[in-house]
Amino acid sequence: MTEETNNTQEVAQTSQPAVADAAANVPDEDFAELSMEEMEAMYEQTMQSFKEGEVVKGSIVEITDDYVVVDIGYKSEGAIPKEEFSRPEDLEPGQELDVFIEDPEDDDGLPILSKIKADKIKNWTHIQRIYEEDGIIKGR
Repeated sequence: MTEETNNTQEVAQTSQPAVADAAANVPDEDFAELSMEEMEAMYEQTMQSFKEGEVVKGSIVEITDDYVVVDIGYKSEGAIPKEEFSRPEDLEPGQELDVFIEDPEDDDGLPILSKIKADKIKNWTHIQRIYEEDGIIKGR
């Protein structure tokens, strides 16, 4: 296992709020009757479905020395290297941002996210829209 993978595992944590919300709708006496498969199915139903190559909104959960931990509403949070941010000192927990899903789940079950790729796609989409609207793209 690489050092980066180890660091990512340290900062990524399983997202629990959606599971708690789903569990709140099940009467206490029914939990004892649920099988492990039913519990897993219930958990999976609370998670959003993501695809490789999507740009999605995420929320900053934590900022460490090396990573920005982002919750995208998936079962685990992703960790983006701090060097992907032009001004990491301006980041705050709770702040929303667009992230690119490189892989919804690595070997450890964590999403691989990129801020740089999300920004490139956003900029390219903006350029395409301007071109399609009036064909004039202004440079600096």
